[in-house]
Amino acid sequence: MSVKKHRYAATASTVYFSYFMMGIGMSLLAQFKPQFASLWHSSISEVLSVVSAVGIGGIVSILITGPISDHFGRRASAVIGHLLWAIYYIGLLYAPNFAVAYIIGILGGIANSS
Repeated sequence: MSVKKHRYAATASTVYFSYFMMGIGMSLLAQFKPQFASLWHSSISEVLSVVSAVGIGGIVSILITGPISDHFGRRASAVIGHLLWAIYYIGLLYAPNFAVAYIIGILGGIANSS
């Protein structure tokens, strides 16, 4: 395998891994809506709002991730994205209320677009 094909394979696998992580996050929020509502002292509709916050984070990140990737390189952008995934998954479990969970949802959307 040539070096060029190897680089494309690594990039493609990273992109698919990111979509896989987003799918897991959306699946967890959808399956455990009552538990997250109880955890955040909120309603099920607010849990679904956190799901939409992931989409909003993806839209917002378009303005941020391109310049970061151009200036610091794709590797730095990927590392930032993976750190944000960790914050997203840990933050969903430890968010004290809906507002914090919503902000964490936005970070999850940014992570997906990094």
